[in-house]
Amino acid sequence: MTEEQTDKTPEPVDEPQPQPAPVDEKQTEGLVDEALNAADRIEKANAEYKALVERQERVLVETKLGGKAAAGSVPEKPKEETATEYAKRVMRGEII
Repeated sequence: MTEEQTDKTPEPVDEPQPQPAPVDEKQTEGLVDEALNAADRIEKANAEYKALVERQERVLVETKLGGKAAAGSVPEKPKEETATEYAKRVMRGEII
């Protein structure tokens, strides 16, 4: 290669950049207002949820401290049916 060929670098071609669409101020204000309203609703919902969780925690504590909790209690076992009791129920038509 000769010096002329190595010195030449391709020049960048300036392509016209697409112009952004014009922004409608009323439309952007409307979007901002909608976003602010949505944020307000979310904040209110979070506050309500927090109050409900605190209320649920208080009820749970009261249940445990009040002796109404199921901890330590043994569930009652169902009475076992004897063969004669089963036969009587079949004869009465209670069991098909």
